[in-house]
Amino acid sequence: MSEKQPPPKGRAQNAGEQLARERRRFEAALNTVADVFYALDAEWRIVVFNASAENYFGFSAQEVMGRNLWDVFPQGRGGRYEDLCQKAKHGGRSTLVMPSALKPGRLVEITFAPWDNGVCIAITDVTDRQAREAQVRQLMAEVNHRSKNLLAVVQAVARQTASKSPKDFVASFEHRLMALAKAQDLLIKSDWRRVGLEDLVRAELEHFVALIGRRIILQGPTRPGR
Repeated sequence: MSEKQPPPKGRAQNAGEQLARERRRFEAALNTVADVFYALDAEWRIVVFNASAENYFGFSAQEVMGRNLWDVFPQGRGGRYEDLCQKAKHGGRSTLVMPSALKPGRLVEITFAPWDNGVCIAITDVTDRQAREAQVRQLMAEVNHRSKNLLAVVQAVARQTASKSPKDFVASFEHRLMALAKAQDLLIKSDWRRVGLEDLVRAELEHFVALIGRRIILQGPTRPGR
């Protein structure tokens, strides 16, 4: 007798298995994301709660899945959080940056977006990013300030050179600009902190190097005083 073959799977069973596979893939992908992510259905029940959300809130997914959001987070009612949830539920998208209530000293960016008939919420720690952005703004302001100072120095050098030696203006001006550039190089190498006086003098008198020690004598402290 031939062995009985298992009955062919119906379309509904195949569709159910496919849906289960897709859900497992979706959950696996979400659990690799560093951002906190959770989603709510139309009745405010939690239907997605990734691993980062577990770590951030201190709840396991099993503890909160299927529960009403306001039962789990009653402190969110009646404030900006609830307003933005309601807005997302009706198709709006919002972003809010605020201090983390659970991680003192950290800033978080909370994004509210529509999710099917409900809401999805993502929380990103932006403390380091904002610190970097603030540092870049500070550096740009410092560059702008120093550029203006440097241009003012160049303008003064040009005027002084033109008044003293108008006939040899180009050559004299070039020499002075080169000396200014060397001083700038020394400042950059020292991270804009301190420059040795001897290093500065030698850089400024580089085109007279053959005279140093003969007609030009360098004496004194090698570092600027405090």
